Amino acid sequence: ELIDVIQTHCSFLDSFMATIYLGETFDDILGNELYDIQTKISEIRKRFGEDLDTSNVHNTEELKNVVTQKHPTLNFKDYLVDKLGVDPSEITPNANLVNDIGADSLDIVEICMHIEKTLNIEILDEEWGKVQTIGDAYNLIKRTVLGKTLH
Repeated sequence: ELIDVIQTHCSFLDSFMATIYLGETFDDILGNELYDIQTKISEIRKRFGEDLDTSNVHNTEELKNVVTQKHPTLNFKDYLVDKLGVDPSEITPNANLVNDIGADSLDIVEICMHIEKTLNIEILDEEWGKVQTIGDAYNLIKRTVLGKTLH
């Protein structure tokens, strides 16, 4: 049972990085004017898994909702884009929160609070203070979730 919980958390967290890497692909698929909705569904399934329930999907917005429910990390990417006003292509594992995507100290605190609320975890201030990049955030979140699961 504990192994299942850990695997679920690891799978979720791995999707965190996967969706950052694939985010541009996701956006490219949804924004492709040449794709009809069935082609978009097919392309999304290739990248995000066959188990997406697309039976009630009739347009691009509904498809995006289905994918972001299954992979909430896309919502995190959207959150950063909306909060910081950056282009989605700037949200990469190596992107520095301050230098590359323009977060100030208040943004950094709010991003941490958003992660804590979304994942129902508590991140120690001294640990979050060491985060420089999106990849650093991922690694800290993974350690925090795994630590919570093991207690």
